Amino acid sequence: MKSDYFINNEAHEIAEGSTINAAILSFDAKPPYAILVNDTFLPKSEHEHFILTPNNRIEVISAIQGG
Repeated sequence: MKSDYFINNEAHEIAEGSTINAAILSFDAKPPYAILVNDTFLPKSEHEHFILTPNNRIEVISAIQGG
């Protein structure tokens, strides 16, 4: 069964019980990036263990290089 999750304010369908890693793969994020779930920073060490629940709001914040 799939549920809606919001990644950077866009709805995505992801299988229930998925980890944040699965969500990030579906979003095709390129490292380096930081993840917030419901406005709370999620350390990289927790990405493969953090199970999403329906309607979680995920923000992927990418580093910007400049010079």
